[in-house]
Amino acid sequence: MAEPIDQRERPPIFRAQAVAHHRRGRDEKAEPPELPAPALRRLWVLLAALAATLLTGAATVPVTVYRQGDALALTGVELVVVLPMSGATGPVENAEVVLREGTVRGRVVERFSRLSRAGLTARFGIPAADDLPEPAVAALVRLAGGTVRPGGRYPAWIEVGTTPLLARLTGRADD
Repeated sequence: MAEPIDQRERPPIFRAQAVAHHRRGRDEKAEPPELPAPALRRLWVLLAALAATLLTGAATVPVTVYRQGDALALTGVELVVVLPMSGATGPVENAEVVLREGTVRGRVVERFSRLSRAGLTARFGIPAADDLPEPAVAALVRLAGGTVRPGGRYPAWIEVGTTPLLARLTGRADD
């Protein structure tokens, strides 16, 4: 008598070699190939040299330094920025000036140093005020964008030079 179809032995759907390969792969641990010790040391030295080069390069990148001062408007497009005299450098001609709002910008046209409050009044017609520094560095600025109200007083940031990035990060820059 013939056996029913369901109980007959069926042939496998995968080849015997494929099943054996699959079982072997499951039993073996998958690990990346190991590098020989000298090659690994060379890679670490190369990585350290690359990091040192990048840090040295980034540390010497020049960063613009600004000092804060008071901007006193002479006209709608001219103003005088007054800074206290200090060991830090002062603005140079053509240095950038930005008013606190950021929309008004200009460039230094002329620089004056060691001015007293009376000297500021005599040279620019600025009323002598007790909160102005004495002696002072003054920079005549012509605005390139925006206007100001004549006679107004504004906080301003004025470019005084550059310093290496590392000096800025460590706090050793002269501001």
